[in-house]
Amino acid sequence: MRDSTTPLQSIPEGVTDRIAAYANGLFAADLAELAAHYGDKVRIYGIDVLGDLPHVASIADVETLDMTADDLRTWIPERLNAGPKDGHGDPTWLARPYCNLSTWPAVRGVVRALPDQYKRQVRYWIANPTGVRHIVPGSSATQFFWGSPSSPGTNYDLSDVGGSWDQ
Repeated sequence: MRDSTTPLQSIPEGVTDRIAAYANGLFAADLAELAAHYGDKVRIYGIDVLGDLPHVASIADVETLDMTADDLRTWIPERLNAGPKDGHGDPTWLARPYCNLSTWPAVRGVVRALPDQYKRQVRYWIANPTGVRHIVPGSSATQFFWGSPSSPGTNYDLSDVGGSWDQ
């Protein structure tokens, strides 16, 4: 999976897996435009940095100046209760907190306190930029490479995604 603050300018043509892009905030992208640009072979995931788009974005960005672990107490239930079916929830919808290794214990603590019906639908995306593909045990995806804004050809991050990411 690739993510970027400038996805249309940075993520190469021909990508055939997944792209995560900001759905709001300073680097918001038009998710529909991304889907149209990259085509049917690419899954587009929205990242909510402000905590106000749980009905649109499946990823909650939990890091400095964005959401906090405490914000997930309401964001996850709002995300999972909404679903596309008349506000009655949808068990196929997932909530994906994104955070770094040092924040992950706080995020897991919030999730552990949620009712079981929510816990089953949480998938963790953990930043651990070693430069080597891997998945941190217990997570569904790991961001292993951080791109460089000063180098447009690599102004995107890379993540390894496990089989549970979409299940």
